[in-house]
Amino acid sequence: MKKTVLGTILAVNTVLLLVAANIIYQEASSPLTGVKTKAAPPSEKAPEKKSPVRPSEKKPQPGPDKTDPAAYISINSVPSAAKVFINGYHKAQTPASIKIVSVSEVPRQYSIKLFKEGYYPWEKMITLTRGSTKEFSVNLKKK
Repeated sequence: MKKTVLGTILAVNTVLLLVAANIIYQEASSPLTGVKTKAAPPSEKAPEKKSPVRPSEKKPQPGPDKTDPAAYISINSVPSAAKVFINGYHKAQTPASIKIVSVSEVPRQYSIKLFKEGYYPWEKMITLTRGSTKEFSVNLKKK
């Protein structure tokens, strides 16, 4: 009897391990990488004094490089902290800036979905090519 119970437990654990390994493999082989979310606001500290910058000394703002083969999606929502799914993969929470490296010169369709508990889901199909940038601002509707 004990051997049967232990054998069953071992079999169940093996199956769960295989399922977990499959999920990890799918996430690792996802064509979408480089998810970045906006940082939380700094804590309440005394503001640092900055020296004035003359217009001729301003540094250019970082942005997508024209030679960068990736595409970028920037998405905000009201309310924030909605889960962002791209082609069925959970990638971030709003507000988010997502780098997509699976793009090519040939236009390709991507599905964007936002989910937040207590709100209707939002979905949009978009077309991306290398170097393209798409920005979205979504007002989620309460259920």
